[in-house]
Amino acid sequence: MSVIIVSDKHISAMLRFGFGNSWADAGFRHKVQTAANILREENTHSYNVRYRQDHTDYVPCVVDYTQPEVSPVQVLKLLACYEGNSDQVGTYHMSSAAEEVRRIREKAIRGLAGYDAARWEI
Repeated sequence: MSVIIVSDKHISAMLRFGFGNSWADAGFRHKVQTAANILREENTHSYNVRYRQDHTDYVPCVVDYTQPEVSPVQVLKLLACYEGNSDQVGTYHMSSAAEEVRRIREKAIRGLAGYDAARWEI
């Protein structure tokens, strides 16, 4: 499988969903930017490992604070794409980026239509 470096908009959409409505508040911007840079760094590292090179154009992610919130299903697809392009390193699943993805995924799953009404066990 080929590996790409996902766009700033891709990462922004993931984080927009993960941080919710207050994501653009001044108090959250540092946290959002830090998370964006962690995600970008892991994705770029995966790209470099896959293609055995240094991606010299690495720059911090530019967060798009005008990004509209996407649906839970859409963010799950964005997360799958991100992980598919960031897991070339054997340590990905223990990384801060993977932790952020898990946090957003959990929120998205709980936001799926019918999730709250579904039985916990059968």
